[in-house]
Formats: sequence, C-alpha cells, structure tokens
Amino acid sequence: MRYLLLSLFCLSCTSLFAFEAGDTVFVIAKNGVSLKDPDGVVSTTDPGWDLTVQKFDGQRLLVQRNDEQGWINAQDVATADRAIQVFTEAIKSETTAEAHSVRGRIYEATGQTELAERDYSAAIRLLPKNALYYYQRGNLAFSQQNYDAAIADADKSMRVPSPYYDIALAMRGHCWLFKGEHDKAIADFDKLLQLYPERTDVLLSRSRAWYSKGEFDKAAADADGLIQANPKDVNAYMMRALIHRQKGEFAKHIADLTQVVRLDPEHAFALDYLAWLLATIPDEKLRDGKRAIEYARKAQEINGEKPGALVALAAAYAADGQFAEAIKWQKKAIEKTAGETPDLYREMLQRFEAGKPYATEM
Repeated sequence: MRYLLLSLFCLSCTSLFAFEAGDTVFVIAKNGVSLKDPDGVVSTTDPGWDLTVQKFDGQRLLVQRNDEQGWINAQDVATADRAIQVFTEAIKSETTAEAHSVRGRIYEATGQTELAERDYSAAIRLLPKNALYYYQRGNLAFSQQNYDAAIADADKSMRVPSPYYDIALAMRGHCWLFKGEHDKAIADFDKLLQLYPERTDVLLSRSRAWYSKGEFDKAAADADGLIQANPKDVNAYMMRALIHRQKGEFAKHIADLTQVVRLDPEHAFALDYLAWLLATIPDEKLRDGKRAIEYARKAQEINGEKPGALVALAAAYAADGQFAEAIKWQKKAIEKTAGETPDLYREMLQRFEAGKPYATEM
C-alpha cells in the first residue's frame, strides 16, 4: 500500500521529533510492528493501534500496549495528528478500505467518533463482506451505548467466517446484557463458550446475567469457574462477593472482599466498603474493629478525607471500642458535609457519644 511510502517519507526525519515518556503514538507501518525484547518478539500490533511510549533513544522506542512492553523502530509510529495525515494522504492517492479502517481506528482512539464512524462506513462500502469493518463500526456504536446499532453490525460481521466471530458474538451478548435482555445474553455467552472454551472471561458476563435474573446459584457457579481459570481475577471475586451478600452468606462475602484487597491493595471501593462492613455488620462474630481500622486508613490514604471515608473510619474505631477517636472522626465527617449533613451521620455521632458502636441493617 502506498501509505507505507508516505509514512516513511513523513518520518524520514524522525530525529527532529522527540518522543517523551507517556506519549501516545500510532502504528503507521504497513505490516504493523513487532514489540521486541532481548528474548525475541513479545507481540505484534496492527496498523492504527495506539502504543504508550516508555523510553526514546533517538531511533527506537520502548512502548507498552496493555501489559506488554517491547522495542520498536521510531519510524514505524507517529503521533495522532501525523498518523491521521499519513492515512489521509494515502486515501487521496488511492482509496482503500484498509486505509479508511485504520484511520477510523485512530479517530476513535482520539475521541473523534463521528469521523471514525464515517471511515468505518466507507470501508464497508468498499468491502461489504469484510467482517472486521462491521465489527469496528458496531464496537464504536457499543461504546456510545447505541446497542441496537451494535447488534445489527455484530449480526453482519458474523455472517461470514472470520477471526473476528468470537469478539462480534461477545459484543452482541454484552449488548443484550446492557439492554436487560438477559436470556438472549446468556444464549450468546453459552454459544461463545461452546465454540471458544478458552474465553473464560465471558463467565463474568454470564454470571452478571444470571444474577440479574435472580439465579444466584448459577451466577455463583460462573464466578467460581472464572476464579478457577484465573485465581487473580479481581472482578470475579467482586462478583462472587456480591452474590454471597445477596444470598445472606456474609462470612463468604467478607472473605471474597478480603481477597480483592489482597490482589489489589489500591482497590479504594473494596477497602472503604470492607472497612464499613467489618465495623457495622450486625453479627458480632463477624465484626472486626481492628481490621476495619486498617482498611479504613488505607482507603483514606487513597480517597482523601471524603465524608464517607471518614465515617467508615469513625465506625471502625467505635467497633474497636475507641470512642474518643470515633467521635473525633465523625465530627470531622460532619464538618466536611458543609451544612448538608445526612441524618445518619448525626445518629452515629450520638451513639458514639453514648459509648455504643453503630450496626447497620443487612
């Protein structure tokens, strides 16, 4: 394709443009790029995909995509504006579906969604039987919560055998899930797992669909399956914790939340919620003020002194019998509400002043 020559021309003086760590660059090389480390090729990336610069040595870039890092030639990538220019010139010279598809990908990555949709549609007009282009346009519609349009494009993408069948089917399943049509979502996820058993990530989505239908045992089974396949999947533990709560299994609920913060010590929501739960759960056998204080302090370090975080810390101190500390932090939380103090905050303060912890209803 001619855009390779154009890209090389545009970047023949790459050294004039210094890349910095944190820059986002886009692949313009015709055949994509291979991220390499001393042991060989780490992964390959297609034209139009974005990479994050970690280091620039004048000729090569250390880049990252998702969890993978590797070195590439600097001439094979460009910043967004320059990459768009490369493919625009290529389209002017010779209109091809691939150039529209790649430029659309760059437009989408930079938030120019209307231009991205135009390019994907242009690619479809040029090659109406190409599954990728329907998927791209459908995925863009999905990201904009236009689920009906996304479903229509997913259907068209799946009409022909292609390497994109699984992601198109997964996208359609998620459209049904977010539309609240849970039976259709489950049917798509069932089919996906039947055809692609390695797609264990879909177990989380099917678990959510079962949960929404009130089928908690089936939801738990899918969460269990994902944890078995990937014991470090934080979202799977969060999902299972939610299911345990719904089933009234609070010891298991706490255990899964504890695993979340072990796997992700910076998970602010889990830390804050776990602190509140351990401090206020009605079952005194499960209440643990000392652990609640530990989690509340960590949450406060991440979230800052927000009223909710301070209330959780106050409740934790009260659960541990440290009522002077509980009163101090509860008053601070009330001060932070700037005159719009919830009745609950005042009720909690009264209990702490009376030397009583606060227990919530589960």
